[in-house]
Amino acid sequence: MIKISLVPIGNIEERILCFLQAQLPVKLKAGNLEIKLRPAWSAPDHRKLKTGQGLSALVLADLARIVGPDLDEYVLAVIDEDLIDPAIEYVLAETAPALRLGIISLTRLRQEFYHLPPEEEVFKARLLKIALQILGTLWGLARCQDVKCLMAHGRNTHELDRKYTVYCLNCWPLVQRRLGTP
Repeated sequence: MIKISLVPIGNIEERILCFLQAQLPVKLKAGNLEIKLRPAWSAPDHRKLKTGQGLSALVLADLARIVGPDLDEYVLAVIDEDLIDPAIEYVLAETAPALRLGIISLTRLRQEFYHLPPEEEVFKARLLKIALQILGTLWGLARCQDVKCLMAHGRNTHELDRKYTVYCLNCWPLVQRRLGTP
């Protein structure tokens, strides 16, 4: 059994977490997933940021305290703040594979961030793609050369939107092996 804990950081709408909880097993075609919602964590204190440190690093360091000894548990945090990284300006998501941690920022996944009308389906598709990419990274998958694959490098939402909501034919067998599914 592979366990995924969804951790809201700050005030995250429950519908967003329930969407991930319902869709991840469907997209992964895995009945051996246990996806549980954890209680919300307080948003990090920005005053704790050190010069040159991004918000995602602070959140991941904070989350490292909840990772237990269970090697099959992965923590996927969701925050509705921009994850500024001084080296690359911003990030949509960040991972710490050695700690089995990932974080998604909802901020730039929304059309409203770009001064466009809200589109719930676009937002949900982006969220699911990012979540699946994070899990692939945590399970040891490398960046893929197929630009449509979830594991392809994506620098922005335009590149994210071009991806399919599935792994490519090279990456999918690796995911299946990790999940223990045929």
